[in-house]
Amino acid sequence: MSCDRVRWVSAVGDNAVQGGGVARGVSLFKASGIINSCDSDFLDLSSIGRNKQFVFAIRDVIFYRYRCFIVHSFFSPYVVMLMLLPVRINLVLLPHGELKEGALKISERKKKVIIKIISKCSFLNSKLKRISVLASNEEELFFAKKVLGEIVGYRVDDIIGPNMMLADNSAYVPGEGVNIINVARMVPNKGVGDFLDALFEQLQKKNGRSWFDNVKSIHLFFVPECHKELERVKQLANLLQQVSGPKVYLYESLDHSQISKILKTLPNRLPFITSQFESFSYALVELSGLEFKPIVWFKNELVDEMCSADICVHLEYGSLETFDGKTPVLRADPSASKEYFYAMKKNVELEYRAILKKELGNDFRKFM
Repeated sequence: MSCDRVRWVSAVGDNAVQGGGVARGVSLFKASGIINSCDSDFLDLSSIGRNKQFVFAIRDVIFYRYRCFIVHSFFSPYVVMLMLLPVRINLVLLPHGELKEGALKISERKKKVIIKIISKCSFLNSKLKRISVLASNEEELFFAKKVLGEIVGYRVDDIIGPNMMLADNSAYVPGEGVNIINVARMVPNKGVGDFLDALFEQLQKKNGRSWFDNVKSIHLFFVPECHKELERVKQLANLLQQVSGPKVYLYESLDHSQISKILKTLPNRLPFITSQFESFSYALVELSGLEFKPIVWFKNELVDEMCSADICVHLEYGSLETFDGKTPVLRADPSASKEYFYAMKKNVELEYRAILKKELGNDFRKFM
């Protein structure tokens, strides 16, 4: 199928302050130059309602005659309508974690309805559409194949940028306390409240010294989404003060440069990513290269690779200690993280170019 024009769609736009990690991924996709000549074909659905998305999908296929699509979403109404239309199209889907088990449990009833609708169309779509799914983990690819039937799946890391690290200055001060850094959307599955709760419980026990006794402050950079979770975090921050715990600083809706400016004023920075699950994790990339190796509570392919490269520490969700009782707070080699992500950036961009050229046809070269 010839791809004279490519419709490139994001359900959350490309502003990370508003759209979180997925929007960050879209902005990096733009900045990479993989598609550098079809900005006019980019469609931001972040402020478009459900019914209008249905209309936009019909308009794009029937009236504008797009036949090739790159869509950063799986559950958006726009994608559902593309699946329902009996038209030949090439469709590249990037679910960005939407198909992870934990994510599927959020708004579960609504997602089950969408999955059932899409599954019913799988036979017809296998005849009319060429559907490919690009995901950073095998879990999402397995689920996509189960729902969509005959598709092409690619396990490829998310695109990263050349200057993603929030701080690359060395700021280790011997004898100073540790400053924990967390960047996340303020929703329950990001684990911020669970982290403060676990720390509060440990400090209450007072059963011997541990690494968290040396925590001087906790800096939480967040995008507000769940008011209930934010109130819980604020309450726990106050409780930590009552047991002589670390001071908790909250920073709302700051952009990359604003966060970077604050981090550069802090010594002994320890990244702690508290999410229950992540498909990739831009926060982990952004917070690598500091004085201590990032600690994470989730598992995925990126974490496995980084742990193998000895630039990351994994703990079980909710735990503050390793399984063998050793400290998880380990000095980092910033140059090792930089080299790791430099190589990843180069390889991933080459992979994306090859995949999109293959899936969208030779005419895709005009957009590269």
